[in-house]
Amino acid sequence: MFFLDRVLHHQKLLEAEPNRLKKRTCPVQALKTGGVIRKAVNRVGKLKLNNNIMSTNVTDYPSVNFNGGCGEASGSVPNSATSTGMQPFQTATVNGGPPSNCVIANDGGTVYGITILNIAGPIYDYQISVDAQGPSGWDSGSMYLAFTDATGDTYYLSIYSSTREIHTVDYNSSSPAIVTIWWCDNSFTASGEGVNQTKADFRVTSPAKKE
Repeated sequence: MFFLDRVLHHQKLLEAEPNRLKKRTCPVQALKTGGVIRKAVNRVGKLKLNNNIMSTNVTDYPSVNFNGGCGEASGSVPNSATSTGMQPFQTATVNGGPPSNCVIANDGGTVYGITILNIAGPIYDYQISVDAQGPSGWDSGSMYLAFTDATGDTYYLSIYSSTREIHTVDYNSSSPAIVTIWWCDNSFTASGEGVNQTKADFRVTSPAKKE
């Protein structure tokens, strides 16, 4: 009985007290529900930590436009588009529109989005996140992509699955901004990358692991 009285008393206090959470202007709010702490961090990209799983709403990132080729590159020479540099927490447009308008391959291979993240991991500091699907159908092969940063290093990604998924390329760089995007139906070496040039170190996860 004593416990019930205490609960009722506490409930009356809460009802009488203004909802202070709604009035807070602090950029970080924490709500505890069922023993799970959820935080919403209001900043560029609106990173959200929910049940210890980080996700990113890339539609909130500022975009950087890449100008150049558009459409399928069916031969051995890739199409490419360049920009002044897409920095971490920025996303790409191509020729003024979404990448899916231009960055395409045979049999439905399509890139829907390209974003740079600063992951500050134990091995790699930066990540290219690619929302894409590979070609569909028997013997349709893969879609081949490459990304060149401001140092001249190029990172490669091939997409085989025709399911639309996220694919990632982790890398380190003293100047991580991506300045050129390349794509082709066939495997290629990016223009300007010499035979004797040291290959950049990077890690591909295709598709990205789901938590």
